Amino acid sequence: MDFWRMLLAAVLVAVPTLFFVVLGRRFLPCLICSKTKSGFGGALVLFVLGQVAVTEYLFWQGYVVATSFPWSEYAEGLDRFAAYVTVGPSFIQALLGLALLVLLVTKRSSAALAGVIVLLWLMGPVAVLIESWYFQLAFSVSALLPMFLWAAFWTAYLVLSPRVALTYGTVRGHRLAD
Repeated sequence: MDFWRMLLAAVLVAVPTLFFVVLGRRFLPCLICSKTKSGFGGALVLFVLGQVAVTEYLFWQGYVVATSFPWSEYAEGLDRFAAYVTVGPSFIQALLGLALLVLLVTKRSSAALAGVIVLLWLMGPVAVLIESWYFQLAFSVSALLPMFLWAAFWTAYLVLSPRVALTYGTVRGHRLAD
């Protein structure tokens, strides 16, 4: 039974990842250089894989909270708002993740790349810090560190990678193309 669950989870991540990768490869890079690869590929595929997994998890988490919540006890007014505040963050983070994926694979500009980096931080570390402040939760370093490392690592890759610079036509990409 565990094998089938793992297989289902793998398929639920692999199929959307494949869709986004195929879609990303349909859009040409902004710049082309004979010495350096450009276009949607390489580590960008791993980034998409991770983002698809995180985004699906956030949708699932929001769904579980929404369906297990005693909505009948929150019929109206402020209590109903409190119920939405409990469910909302996961869905908002998931929608930010979906926007990140669409922007990453369909747009080719330095502004789109900047938007991807902003969305990466908003859906991850910033959202969790706001939730912890609002709900007065104390997260341990071991809970926050992976999220910050994920965002910092991929931000560094998106900013420093020659392939990304050429694909999205950043100022650095124009220097590489010359």
